[in-house]
Amino acid sequence: HTDVNFIGCKIGDIDLSAVPSNRAARTEQRLSWSVEGAKNSPIQNIPVRYEGNTALDGLQFALRFDPTQLELVGPSAGDLEGVDNQHFGLTRLSEGLVSFSWNTQNYGQALAVPGSTLFYLNFKVIGDLNEQNPVLTIDEVAVPDGGWTADGTAYHLVGAGEATARSEASTAVGGAMVVPNPVSGDARLVFESDQAGKGRFALTGAFGQQLAFREITVSKGEQQISLPEIPSLPHGVYVWWLKLPNGTIQHGQVVK
Repeated sequence: HTDVNFIGCKIGDIDLSAVPSNRAARTEQRLSWSVEGAKNSPIQNIPVRYEGNTALDGLQFALRFDPTQLELVGPSAGDLEGVDNQHFGLTRLSEGLVSFSWNTQNYGQALAVPGSTLFYLNFKVIGDLNEQNPVLTIDEVAVPDGGWTADGTAYHLVGAGEATARSEASTAVGGAMVVPNPVSGDARLVFESDQAGKGRFALTGAFGQQLAFREITVSKGEQQISLPEIPSLPHGVYVWWLKLPNGTIQHGQVVK
């Protein structure tokens, strides 16, 4: 028997100094992002998507934004399984840098598949967005980018077109929206239904934890419902879900 004063052990790139080998020779896999709101919208919800042609077991990259124009409220979940706030590097936001590192815990099944939304970045607009300049760019110097498969194959990640601020209006998936957004007092959900009947409303945290759920009565046509659940919540990013009588599901992000 030996007494050991053991605290813990961590294996990994603790200080982000590890650089993937043969970076120049790696095959490219593409990421994309699109601005969901109009240029004059106070909130920009930007989905970061994987547009490559190979399912990946791991990802690592950093994104740059202009901190004089945008303030990151927080990330929120997309299609990737197991993603939470701990997968993001948020210590350099004042410099306009957010990083992401993820590895599947279920090799061969829970993968980053082509066409999937990895996560959302939810920004508050604090300056004038320039339509000519990219809202996000990959910074491969701050964090060496990479994508990996279980057999050890490494890929180079590149942006598939750098999204700029859009001038046309845009709403959440399906056309419904929470107003005002960000919420500073009372909130309501504005939507349209092609038939009357019972519907459902749900509210979750940024990474899927359910905060509210209720049945609602839906009429035909344009309408709105009050959302008393939101004003009492802490500041942050939340996701609302609406199921209409015809089975259609709509959702979007709201900032408190």
